[in-house]
Amino acid sequence: MVGDALYCTAPCVAAIDALGLQWVFTVKDNQRELLEDIEALTRGRPTAQDLTADRQWHLWYLPEVYWARADRTVQIVRTECKTRISRRTVVRADGERRTVNASHWEHSTNIYATNLALLNIPPAFIEHLGKSRWRIDTEVFQTLTTTCHLKRPSVHAHHDQALVGLTMIRVLAHLLTLVFFHRQVLSHARRHRPSYRHFARCLALHYAVAMHDSS
Repeated sequence: MVGDALYCTAPCVAAIDALGLQWVFTVKDNQRELLEDIEALTRGRPTAQDLTADRQWHLWYLPEVYWARADRTVQIVRTECKTRISRRTVVRADGERRTVNASHWEHSTNIYATNLALLNIPPAFIEHLGKSRWRIDTEVFQTLTTTCHLKRPSVHAHHDQALVGLTMIRVLAHLLTLVFFHRQVLSHARRHRPSYRHFARCLALHYAVAMHDSS
């Protein structure tokens, strides 16, 4: 299981452990004591690093860190990345507009706690698992709240059972569409791989035409 810092709590972790599952959760300010211990333990040399002209990546791996609030030890992976980003901007000079390339450095720091036993797996695998949550968030939850209008006031208007049913229908329809898109559409694409947004638009147009013809 992967999740953000909201799930990195002692009761949640204990419940997941009781189910025999493995988890990777982000560590942030809601676990202040654990975060302070991690920051103190990662002031030395990193466990691994990758330095290029456009990217500077550092990783610290702590196999045993005591989490006082949960009364247990966890494994910690902390990464710091600085990436050079180039963007084209339009500037005015002597009454003329010119397009110039400007670059700047973007910084990011991510900290993950896990109960996953790495054994011979490199610690960078934990970072990949933690970041996979971003794709779930953008492809599932953001699509449901924006494109599917899950937060419209009319959906929440005094219809508890209807709200549960409507939510489950939308979630199920969206997940089935995602599975079909990745397992059928992308797997059969040879040259041009369509985006999920383009695929959804084609489905919507198809059903709109079908409904018009049936009327």
